[in-house]
Amino acid sequence: VYPGVELFLDNYLNSLESQTNDEFDLLIVNDGFKGLDYLLEKRSLNWICENVAGSISLNRRILINKALEMGYRKIIFTDTDDTFEANRVEVLNNMLDKDPVIVNDLDITDIEGNELIKRYFSKRYSEAEMISNDYLFKGNLMGFSNTAVQSEVFQGIPSLQSGEAIAFDWYLWSSVLLFGHKARFTSETSTKYRNYGNNIAGLPQLLSEENILKGVDVKRQHYELMAKLNKIYSSSKSEFSWLSKNLGNKVQLNTYMNSLKQYAIDNHIWWENIRAPSEIGIL
Repeated sequence: VYPGVELFLDNYLNSLESQTNDEFDLLIVNDGFKGLDYLLEKRSLNWICENVAGSISLNRRILINKALEMGYRKIIFTDTDDTFEANRVEVLNNMLDKDPVIVNDLDITDIEGNELIKRYFSKRYSEAEMISNDYLFKGNLMGFSNTAVQSEVFQGIPSLQSGEAIAFDWYLWSSVLLFGHKARFTSETSTKYRNYGNNIAGLPQLLSEENILKGVDVKRQHYELMAKLNKIYSSSKSEFSWLSKNLGNKVQLNTYMNSLKQYAIDNHIWWENIRAPSEIGIL
């Protein structure tokens, strides 16, 4: 929770109070939002709040490590600018009895919560499909609003200890899957994923100049971190390092932008359409 999320907080809390399984605790990290306790005291939710003041990566680590310290066996992630189908906790809780990591579908909405695209990921992935690290190599479908995990999965995961990442969700889940775990996909429930200006990444992602430059920076940083864990990321690290240094040239940026649009993938996952130069024939 952070200043600026107040537009969405009531809808977020309403969707949690409407869950068909209400046997859960709501663990929140609060980065500077005033009056949160007052809002939560009026709710029927069993909540626990931890005040923080750090980066996205640090705050997420604090949240996860707090859950681990408190002994929770199952963790279902949520973002406060999104809402959730009423069966999400029930479905994911049941699935976590069998599978260590779950990723659920998205319904894309506008800033007002009006549905734009239903079951977005189902256009690419089938029910119960197993998601391995290969699926996350060029983009991400596992955010902090559509995933759940058995807490023991996080034992020994290096991304929970260090590494500043803009897309910390991608970094964390890539690390988890790299260490041999797999995630099961389900469209039995969904996250209502809100597209608006403050999203680090929206879906579908427009290939504007601003989004392209941001995406290149995200992927450069991601591959630098992942290359420390496994050399299979070294080539991608080099390519996005090259891009970061050369896209200040307007001619080069326009060439790259035009190539991205030519090779754009329909129903792409987060960051997938920000391509390595070798993928689109410009290196």
